[in-house]
Amino acid sequence: MKTRGCIQPQRHGDTEKGKSFSSAPLCLCGETTFAHTKARRTQPESGPSGRGNQNQKKSCQENEPNYGLTPFLHDPKTPEDKLPHPAIRPYPIQYANAWKLKNKAPVFIRPIKPEDEPLMAKFHETLSEESVYNRYFSALKLSQRVAHERLTRICFNDYDREIALVAELKVPKGEEKKILGVGRLSKQHNPGEAEFAVLVNDEWQRQGLGSELLRRLIEIGRDEKLAHLSGAILGDNHAMQHICRKVGFKVEQNGDNNSFRASYNY
Repeated sequence: MKTRGCIQPQRHGDTEKGKSFSSAPLCLCGETTFAHTKARRTQPESGPSGRGNQNQKKSCQENEPNYGLTPFLHDPKTPEDKLPHPAIRPYPIQYANAWKLKNKAPVFIRPIKPEDEPLMAKFHETLSEESVYNRYFSALKLSQRVAHERLTRICFNDYDREIALVAELKVPKGEEKKILGVGRLSKQHNPGEAEFAVLVNDEWQRQGLGSELLRRLIEIGRDEKLAHLSGAILGDNHAMQHICRKVGFKVEQNGDNNSFRASYNY
């Protein structure tokens, strides 16, 4: 039966900056072929037939269960969604593409990266007290919002559990980059459920960016096979209530009369 599979390299050695994968060819016994070459140079052959090399080869074969390259084989008819996933989910580049605001300003919407921490700190400096309160339901201080421990956690996503999108303003080469808005989808403990949150720079509000970020979060939820996406909105945040209704959410008032719940069923 034909099979398909991948080869997982064994980790060998460290570099000055940390661990890395060895580029040296590996024998089935787990040693590099360079190591065997060196051994053969120092080990005399036991006659014209080269019995010493044969013993070396036999030794390698006997140690085959400890080989350094491990094949994982799957039936070629196995669907993509049934194949095993890597332990760390790769950067979801499929959610990155260009877009334009109502004023024609070009932006690039993409998943957040760990190196976005400085840009996120500057983004928070642009937010008004009202925007902060509407997003976090409290007057969260700037020093708290830009704390390194917090931003590190926000910028480093486990893409199996959450995905944050940032809208980056396209600027001429050499000019400082700027994040205009952030949308986040966070999966909940109940399978198939997630919550969303959207926050836009005050200067760039009313340009359609909040609606676009929310639309993209809906599509990500669909790709993730979610059943339900929801979010809490303050009663005074009429703009967010309008955006949610605009893109297909059902917005209902909670029992406390101070907040609303926006719900989207797939």
